[in-house]
Amino acid sequence: MPLMSALTPVDILCRWLHVITGCVLIGCAFFAFFLLPVALRGLEPPSAVAAALRVRRPFKIIVHGGVTLLLLTGVYNAIRNWHVYNQWPGITHGLFGVHLLLGLTVMALLLMALAGPAPRASARTLMKWALILAFLTVLAGSTVKWAREHALVATHVR
Repeated sequence: MPLMSALTPVDILCRWLHVITGCVLIGCAFFAFFLLPVALRGLEPPSAVAAALRVRRPFKIIVHGGVTLLLLTGVYNAIRNWHVYNQWPGITHGLFGVHLLLGLTVMALLLMALAGPAPRASARTLMKWALILAFLTVLAGSTVKWAREHALVATHVR
């Protein structure tokens, strides 16, 4: 039986949504940490605050929607692939756990940075750590994907 025959269109859609949503959230954190401060530099304080607040609402909507979508697609993907993780549990369970914990931490940092009606003083620091940990989350996720594929190949070669 070919390896890809077990995938359904919903499996592919959920995997794609999970990856794309992660990319969008990383892009948002990158924008907030690197680009927004440069764009606001040189503006008079009232104008800079007004501009930052105009960006804040759509940013919060994207982050809240993204966190929800990541959680839903992540749960679906984990349930659909758990039987494969059990074929090589030593590595796949460890990598999955690291991916999950890092991802949840990134989500918490993003939500903390955007909590409340006005930006908090620590928002830039929270965004920096969210960005760093997001890159590590992608590393863990891509490695667990490799391990999952390795487990599938090893199972079909036997």
